[in-house]
Amino acid sequence: MQNTAVNSDLKKPGMSNTIKVVLSIIVEVAIIAVWLIVLAPWYNSTQIIAENISNSGTKESIYNPPISDIKQYRMIYRYNGSRDLIIDLMEEDRAKFAVVYHGDSNFELTLLTNERQEYRIITDQKGPFEFVQSVDVPYTGPYLIKVQTVGDWSIEQR
Repeated sequence: MQNTAVNSDLKKPGMSNTIKVVLSIIVEVAIIAVWLIVLAPWYNSTQIIAENISNSGTKESIYNPPISDIKQYRMIYRYNGSRDLIIDLMEEDRAKFAVVYHGDSNFELTLLTNERQEYRIITDQKGPFEFVQSVDVPYTGPYLIKVQTVGDWSIEQR
């Protein structure tokens, strides 16, 4: 009788594969949840401070301002090489741009009216650099931004 009890204990398997898979998924979801709750807000709030400043730019940190300070929607454009962009400036008599250029060649950023008339050259300099620039604009509405360069860049319309 005792031998039967010992033999039945030896035949009991450990954790089944299904339970192992379910526990593995739960652990992975928990790790992702901790990252989203703890690390993501810190990661998104890091600041980039401008090192090389354009002649027309200001040494302002490139950061995300509080929502109450945003007077129009914000767009971020990221590209490589030359590009023409259509932007819309609403309810402001000034346009503000945060520019980051990672290339090492010349970077020219020109603001044009919606009739493609050159309004103002915002920057024309060799990279890499980061800066924030405010520009007076004659009207609210659509404008074109013409970027002529080689290399990776981003423009945040603030």
